[in-house]
Amino acid sequence: MIGDDIILPCHLEPRADVSAVTSEWARFDLNPRFVHVRRDGAELLVYQNPSYVGRTSLSTDKLKLGDISLTLSEVKRSDKGKYRCHIPTLGTSVVELVVGAVSSPVIRADIGKATRGLVLQCESEGWYPEPEVLWLDGEGNLLSAGPTETVRGHDGLYTVSSRLTVEERHSSSFTCRVQQRNINQTREAHIYVPDNNAHHGNDTQEGTGEEEQLVKGSKTMKDLDAEKLQEKEEVKNDMLHVITILEHRKKELEVSRETLVSKLKEVEEELRKNEKKLYKQKGAVSSPVITGIYRSTKGVVLQCESEGWYPEPEVLWLDDNNAHHVDDTQEGAGEEEPLVKESKNMKDLDAEKLQEKEEEKNDMLHVITILEHQKKELEVSREMLVSKLKEVEEKLGRNEKKLYKENEVYMRLQ
Repeated sequence: MIGDDIILPCHLEPRADVSAVTSEWARFDLNPRFVHVRRDGAELLVYQNPSYVGRTSLSTDKLKLGDISLTLSEVKRSDKGKYRCHIPTLGTSVVELVVGAVSSPVIRADIGKATRGLVLQCESEGWYPEPEVLWLDGEGNLLSAGPTETVRGHDGLYTVSSRLTVEERHSSSFTCRVQQRNINQTREAHIYVPDNNAHHGNDTQEGTGEEEQLVKGSKTMKDLDAEKLQEKEEVKNDMLHVITILEHRKKELEVSRETLVSKLKEVEEELRKNEKKLYKQKGAVSSPVITGIYRSTKGVVLQCESEGWYPEPEVLWLDDNNAHHVDDTQEGAGEEEPLVKESKNMKDLDAEKLQEKEEEKNDMLHVITILEHQKKELEVSREMLVSKLKEVEEKLGRNEKKLYKENEVYMRLQ
């Protein structure tokens, strides 16, 4: 029933511990489709459909026994549909949730003007799906009544009413039955109509009989007023309950919105840091240093070194006249050998460093891609959450107005 907490069953046969594996509950008619997800033993609710936020749970103890049943709180009309319970490599099952709402009917009695009879009117509010209305006599036989009038409210719930004309001949009891076969729900109301044909031998007795009938009618009206008062009290309590649920839901949505906004800020900050870090890695320079001076048979050998370049640079030697020099001297190889070896080592180190920088760059690009994707999903979830919060606030406002009107009627009846 709408507003109840229910359990969608899903079990493994034979039993197996699935507390540390992936399990998913989903509805494929939704976007996003995920109702509840666990990954590697932990709740993963980033991709959960906003309409289920704070209303779903799995029992860790039951998961250890192969029970993946989903607890769904405060069932709504929109929750109806087929749910898929899925564990990769182990299997899938489908559960259909049928949602309904019921209320007790109320019978009112009015004197018919066109016909010399009593008109009974039965009305029942807050049904889902649409129910049917039946009239029965005291022996349980179906009676012919007027067509059922049906009205669907803004909340999607149905109000039905039906009239039955009773001839003033014999006393009898009547039953109004409202039923919905799809959800196997029935509610009934009963009324007793006294005999109007009791007569006595003289005028005094007849007057007494008329007075007795008037007293009975007065009592019946009092009973009807009491029933109507009780009905209004029940409606009032039901609406207070609905408003309490809506206010609780509103608070949950506001908390979820704040959490989502905080998470979005974290993602944006992390994204900015990675983009800044990546920008720094796109190019790097440093000043060269002449680190060695060696003498050879042909002259002096100079060694120049510069760290932290990206991409790889070229090295040129210039004299005072900006002439380019290349050392092609072959003599003094023995003296130059340490320099050559050190130069090769430096090149190897530079190559390793460049490779590390390239790998770091690729890693950061991957992280940035993931963060951008997560940012987009969070923004979509935030928009859906804001829309849902607005919807709840509007519904809360309508129910508060309706409660105010019901209170006015209730006070008049008292």
